Amino acid sequence: MKCFFIDLENVKSQGLRQFSHLEKGDEVYVFFSENANTLEIPVILEIEKGEADIHFIETKSKRPNAMDFQIAAMMGIAMERHQGGEFHVVSKDLGFEAAIEFLRSHYKDMPVLVKRHESIGDALSVQDAPPVHVVAHQAPRETHPHALPHPHPHQHHAAPPSPDRQKKVLAQIKGNLDPQEEQLVLEGLAVSHNKSEFYHFFRNRLGEAHGRKIYDQVKSKYKTLRSLLAPKEN
Repeated sequence: MKCFFIDLENVKSQGLRQFSHLEKGDEVYVFFSENANTLEIPVILEIEKGEADIHFIETKSKRPNAMDFQIAAMMGIAMERHQGGEFHVVSKDLGFEAAIEFLRSHYKDMPVLVKRHESIGDALSVQDAPPVHVVAHQAPRETHPHALPHPHPHQHHAAPPSPDRQKKVLAQIKGNLDPQEEQLVLEGLAVSHNKSEFYHFFRNRLGEAHGRKIYDQVKSKYKTLRSLLAPKEN
């Protein structure tokens, strides 16, 4: 499920480009005002062809940046209601990044994606790009014998989980997944630090529908599975 929040004052009709490519169940909230209350005919035709739900919300307040604040508030309401999914602000206004960063942090344990784009089409083109594959284990770099280690905030030097730990994890999920999916769960647990990262690992590897299906089957056991795979050292 994807939600789009359109800043019509900022992006005009172009923000709704490729509306007809959205799926049934997706939601679009168009915020308009007396200064921005018209749509071009090609966009209207796209809306008529589309299957997504569309809602028009009028900003009546004359206060500065009223529409921006209302969009940010509606995003928070939608995220709390759906408890997962994709949430896209459609605006050229970089000021939305502060709200987006806050929502990402607040809902970090929830399977959500929060981003800003200049049109619906831009958001969909990013999703159509080849998936980013996460590599669970990388070989150490060759360095000069007297060189200092190269620091990297995401570099891990821990040994791969032992076969015994992997067996304990697989025992918890046995019967729900096929062998290939079980191996993906092991890899996802190894490279993620919270449920949101775990969800996006599957989404990147398998696509939204299949990835969400696997995530939903194991999400309730995430903390238990993580502790079995990589227990904290004393």
